[in-house]
Amino acid sequence: VKQSSVMIVDNVTYRYTFNIVTNDRTYLVAAPDQKQMNTWIDLLRSTVFGQTIHSGWLSRKLDVGKSAWARRYYVLSTSKMLRGFEDDAQTVLAESLDVNDFSDIKEGEAQEPSFKFVIQ
Repeated sequence: VKQSSVMIVDNVTYRYTFNIVTNDRTYLVAAPDQKQMNTWIDLLRSTVFGQTIHSGWLSRKLDVGKSAWARRYYVLSTSKMLRGFEDDAQTVLAESLDVNDFSDIKEGEAQEPSFKFVIQ
C-alpha cells in the first residue's frame, strides 16, 4: 500500500473520475459529483498516507558528484512517509521515502551553484 497513489484524471463518459494506483494495477473509479470525488480522494489519501504533518518545497541533489538538483513539493505524513511531488497540487508523484529507513538527519554545508555559462 505504501507505493499507492491517488490522482485526478479526466474522462469523457464519467466526469468525476480518479485513479487509484497500486504496484500491480491502476483502478479507474467515478464519483457522482465533484464534492463526492474530492471527499473520496481526501479520505483515501488520509487512510493510505496518514494525516499531513508538514508540506512544502525542497530541492534535492539528484546524484552524488553531479550538480543537478530537483525541486519537489514534499509532504510528510503521520504514516511516516515523505512523498515528493513535481507540483504542489500533488498530482505527479516523483518519489516516496519511508522515514523508518532514515538513519540520520543532520545539517549539510552550503552548496554553491556551478555555472557553465553566463548570459549578459
